[in-house]
Amino acid sequence: MGAPRAATAVVGVLAMVALVLATGGPASAQPATQPSSSDGDRVTTGLAVTMAAITPAYLTPGEPVTVRGDITNLDERVWRDLQVYLVMSPSPLTTREQLAAALASPATAYGGNRVTGEGLFVELGSLPPGESTNYSLEVPFDQLGLLARTSGVYSIGVHVIATDADGVRNSSEATGRARGLIPLMPREVDVPVALSLVWPFQAQVERTAEGTYSNAAELVADVTGSGRLRRLLDLARSTTSVPLTLISDPAVLDALQRIASGSFGPQRADADADSAPQTAAARAAREFLRDFTALAAAQSLWTQGYGRPDLTSLEQRPVRGVMRSINRATSTTLAQLDLAGRRTYLPTRDVDPDALAGLPSETVALVFGDQVEDWTIEDGPMALLGTDSAPVDVVVADRELTRGGPAPGPTDTALQVRQRVLSETALLWLEAQLNDVSDVGMVFVASPSWNPGGTWPTANFFSGFDAPWLAMTSLDTQVARGPFPSTQRLTTLEPATQSLPRRLLESARLLQRRAAIVGAVTGDGTEDDRAYYDQAVALSVSEYWRTAPATAQALADASLSSLAKQLDGIVVEGPEFVTLSSSSGRFPITVTNTLDQPVTVGVRITADDGSMAFDDIAPVNLRGQESTTFTVQTRAADIGVIGVTASLTTRNGKPFGQRATFSLRTSAVGVVVWIVLGVAAGLIVLAVARQLRRRSRVERGVPTPVTIRTSP
Repeated sequence: MGAPRAATAVVGVLAMVALVLATGGPASAQPATQPSSSDGDRVTTGLAVTMAAITPAYLTPGEPVTVRGDITNLDERVWRDLQVYLVMSPSPLTTREQLAAALASPATAYGGNRVTGEGLFVELGSLPPGESTNYSLEVPFDQLGLLARTSGVYSIGVHVIATDADGVRNSSEATGRARGLIPLMPREVDVPVALSLVWPFQAQVERTAEGTYSNAAELVADVTGSGRLRRLLDLARSTTSVPLTLISDPAVLDALQRIASGSFGPQRADADADSAPQTAAARAAREFLRDFTALAAAQSLWTQGYGRPDLTSLEQRPVRGVMRSINRATSTTLAQLDLAGRRTYLPTRDVDPDALAGLPSETVALVFGDQVEDWTIEDGPMALLGTDSAPVDVVVADRELTRGGPAPGPTDTALQVRQRVLSETALLWLEAQLNDVSDVGMVFVASPSWNPGGTWPTANFFSGFDAPWLAMTSLDTQVARGPFPSTQRLTTLEPATQSLPRRLLESARLLQRRAAIVGAVTGDGTEDDRAYYDQAVALSVSEYWRTAPATAQALADASLSSLAKQLDGIVVEGPEFVTLSSSSGRFPITVTNTLDQPVTVGVRITADDGSMAFDDIAPVNLRGQESTTFTVQTRAADIGVIGVTASLTTRNGKPFGQRATFSLRTSAVGVVVWIVLGVAAGLIVLAVARQLRRRSRVERGVPTPVTIRTSP
């Protein structure tokens, strides 16, 4: 394992003492020329120094260490005679507590000793105001100044010494500096740390009632050039050997697909070379989707619910039908994009155990350590979370890892984050050895807002994960293994009061009902067609709206109004008054589609008192701006005036929209009239026939009979 454990502990104590003395003594005071940091991260004056590459990623006896980076003059004066030195701590940090203290220390805290041997530092000359230059330092392993080859995490950095305009050169203090971390570990280990890397691809999606995106510019910027999602994807694509787990939000991919194809309404159109828009935004969206799809095919893909629904709010205030819409929107959208992945849930803030307990069994919740109580990285990446019913398995990760290394910054570059992950896992392995723990694992989840920075290609991020103390694995494998035997059951923090407003949730329910009808009427009844409206429901209850509920409500109201307008655009009309000449008869019903898109509707006619029966009018297809008239046959059991209602229906017979009402009169008088007319007609026929017979006899000479009457 390297040095004996006792020696390791002593060296760690010495390193901690040196750190305390350095951060608290006069040597840590910042000189007038020393660059200051903003928010503990960013340098604003003097010389800003960055480390873009550290090779190798972990110390290996016999191999030289190379550090490359940039220096920028932030002042309005020239800095001259720049000298660049490598800085190494002589002793390592051996516990996570020591590492945490080093990460929290000021930017000017002691980080080690400068390597000053001949040929081991670089001279760069002068640097004018606002200009930048690069440097490259290479130091043999034996010249690093290590007291011993003790396992642990060392501080590595760069100091730049320069002369100001007055010729003053303060060699005791650095004009510019940068700090990082680098582990030194045994070359062989028995039980390595199982490590999974998780890459979430998510962003807020704001879809308007018309189907366009009010934040389309931000989405496109995210997937273009130096955009956050583009860099995150390019960084993930730079490995061919390290397993990754991608987490997608189908809403983001769907938005990009629609931007790429120029299709923003319910009728989906896939982008192709002939018909797709050729704008810069469309091309960027297409290229991102192409590269993401290829990466998802090569790596493990997990997926969130469409738009990141706020399951905590939905658990606290259940809304009927909304979860069905979310699930349909998720599955159908993934199918349209030809993607498939395991479902996961990443609550952004509060964790509601009951909401997690209500998830389908195949869905895995992923939470951060600051969302639950009493979890430490030593507990492992899988844990049991207590609920009111049965405990549920959750994946737990440390949110702090993406914040990277120590100040000055930027501290969250791809290089700094890599070195932080390697350092954390190294100390996790060391502590497991001290405590005779055989199960060791960790999950790194990149922060949803993480941008790897413009220097990510130089960092060679994945080169360090071949370290001997690591066993790279997928998140699926970690989940299948389950919690470690020693892991205690976790509880959640006291939930905050912030959640989605009740009115917004009620609007989501109404949106779901109207959307279901519009989808059934304007489409072909398939899931692909209903998905557009299910997506609108899912987006209305996104976790993103917790901080902007008014914006969410405005978008929901606009969508509700748009759906109502569509339903009102299909009109059914009947006569104002119908009079039947008998107990049965016919009357017309007209259906008009004032929309520009085709619809499929039927008609149901009912009597207000239920005394009459009407046959439903089967659904018919109407083109845009088309109308049709049906003839309705009816029969009445009673005589009188009856109220009648004609309602539009969907394919499955569900009524919707505005109704047509009219009165229908039936009367038995009509029957009597027809009988009288029939009898009269018969008498007329008999009279005419008798007259014709008499006339016929006269014409043939037949004497007319004479009747002789005699008196009695």
